[in-house]
Amino acid sequence: MAQNGCALSTGFEGDFFVDRTISTVVIDDDALVAVAIGYLAARIGGVEILGIAMTGWDGMALIEKLRPRVALVDPLMRDLSGIDLISRVVRKKLPTRVVVLAGNSDSELCWRTRKAGAAGYLLKSSLEEELGIAIRAAANGKLYVTPTMMQDFWNESAKDAEIRLTLRQREILQLIVDDKTNKEIAGILKIEVRTVEKHRAELKRRFEVSGTAGLVWSALRMGVVRVRDLDYEKVS
Repeated sequence: MAQNGCALSTGFEGDFFVDRTISTVVIDDDALVAVAIGYLAARIGGVEILGIAMTGWDGMALIEKLRPRVALVDPLMRDLSGIDLISRVVRKKLPTRVVVLAGNSDSELCWRTRKAGAAGYLLKSSLEEELGIAIRAAANGKLYVTPTMMQDFWNESAKDAEIRLTLRQREILQLIVDDKTNKEIAGILKIEVRTVEKHRAELKRRFEVSGTAGLVWSALRMGVVRVRDLDYEKVS
């Protein structure tokens, strides 16, 4: 596998397949997909599924409570994206290694997960055998990327101009795209409405737009936020 360029690590030597049980959680806001991934992962020798979460925030709570060795995560969940979840895991120095399972071959998304600190990247259409390889790699401090996404995962070209946002700014921007009001955002994030207003103004300045519609479309064009569940009429 290493000679085919799939394994981005120091190699898959004899000590790669360890006896220690690999505690794992699945985090995906599509219930059927989450259960299916959990079922497939549970069939892999040495892997134990500790739990399944169907929102990003529930997934983060699950990781903090159970401290699994590996988390299988959808990168584009509605409330807390997988990318932001990875950033939180890294920032909190949790022992869990996150393997991303993406629904499509979005090159920008792939690159962003690597920058956030992902320990692996698979497509949901990947072969079942790859899931086992990725889980074992992550559990042993290595990294696995499905072959078709390797170039995108490491691609640094044309990224320097990307707008850099803090985790809080990204959370607020995603909620703006979800058509939440300032008051609703404040309630969800447990911050003051005035703080949300300041962040919204700063986001407009950073994206060089004057209104919410321009902010949303600019963020979507640059791949900073997800498009699902966007009410186009309300932002037009």
